[in-house]
Amino acid sequence: MTDNKLTHFDASGNAVMVDVSEKTVTFREATAHGIITMNAEAFAAVESGAVKKGDVLGVARIAGIMATKRTSELIPLCHPLPLTKVSVDFRLLPERQAVEALCTVKTAGVTGVEMEALTGVSTALLTIYDMRNIHYPRLSITDLCNLRCRYCMPDGVEKLEREAVLTYEEFLRLAALFARCGVDTVRVTGGEPLVRKGVDQLVAGLKSIPGIRKVTMTTNGILLAQQLPALLAAGLDSVNISLDTLRPEVFQSITARDEFEHVMEGIRAALDSGIPVKLNCVPQVGVNEGELEDLAALAESRPLQVRFIEMMPIGYGAAMPCISGPELRARFARRWPEFSPLPAAQSAGFGDGPAVYYTVPGWKGDVGFIAAVHGKFCASCNRVRLTSQGFLRPCLASETGCDLRTLLRGGAADKELLQAIRETIWSKPREHHFGDNSMPATRGMYRIGG
Repeated sequence: MTDNKLTHFDASGNAVMVDVSEKTVTFREATAHGIITMNAEAFAAVESGAVKKGDVLGVARIAGIMATKRTSELIPLCHPLPLTKVSVDFRLLPERQAVEALCTVKTAGVTGVEMEALTGVSTALLTIYDMRNIHYPRLSITDLCNLRCRYCMPDGVEKLEREAVLTYEEFLRLAALFARCGVDTVRVTGGEPLVRKGVDQLVAGLKSIPGIRKVTMTTNGILLAQQLPALLAAGLDSVNISLDTLRPEVFQSITARDEFEHVMEGIRAALDSGIPVKLNCVPQVGVNEGELEDLAALAESRPLQVRFIEMMPIGYGAAMPCISGPELRARFARRWPEFSPLPAAQSAGFGDGPAVYYTVPGWKGDVGFIAAVHGKFCASCNRVRLTSQGFLRPCLASETGCDLRTLLRGGAADKELLQAIRETIWSKPREHHFGDNSMPATRGMYRIGG
């Protein structure tokens, strides 16, 4: 214990509010400031006042002031103070595509108001952030797949009429409009994207769009070795490959197909090419749960990331138990006592996704966890999904969205399409509600873009 009487602990170590009854009332003032950056489209909307949610800065100012006044209710053991002034102001920083918030608080009291100023500026910035920084659409270019995974499409899928699916030209037109909304990264998915002919041409087209800096792909790997040279020539930046098991017989049990060796051939080809590789594994109770450590250990001698994705309650997966990310991290920590999280800056180098990465000293690769159910990351979600039929979904767990195909084929001009895309992005739900059935996603993952 310290001799300082202004402490939040008593002699027994219990938390208490500091006794300031003997302190003299004085005039006190504090100002806190913070900055939030955003993409060009979002900054332009804030600057012009064109945000669909209304006057974002006005709402943020009110939220900051209200939070400041209630600091003692929000921060444990904080004294309630008779505030004489609270102001929240903003400065636009175009050169940084940022907004600076400043909160000034005054009182005549016995404690400082630094915490009140920090509460006000934090709340104001969080309110602005609620606009969301969406810059990462997933393009599901086909519903078809050459596997029949038990949690995705075990019974196959009804083949859509050719006219029902967007053409590559339509995907490229929409991608160019996405880029005008601040999008800089695009992921090509399915179904299985490589079953659609000419995917390399689509990748090349996406890479040629001004503003699109990165094009990635998620694949089951069966056709990857065969098509990888053309994809690399087209400019593909990275690839994610699904791998739920290291045992051929379990692979066939999960997928209903004898294609394990082709998947491994695709992984080897990708690693040999030097393109960044991530492996995606869905832990499944009673199926592959006994080999998850072996899958993670692939990162020991290979420069790749092995990611474990929680089973999500969508489609067939809704009826299957989930092995949680936190549970799996604890298992791995028991196996490898030095298993520890990567620094944020290093994790950021793997992309803008939701995975939290860990590694073991001396390993060439890393292990990631994507815990959508037990580690909700909605506040940082930066993506939307465009289905093969041209339906733009702002959230994986929501049925809401916009039918862009009808607009496209109805002769809509770019201005009308841009407005529809922006409105859909602005309407992105604050969070998913897996578990309470309030936002059911009835479509299979293969129709959503995974």
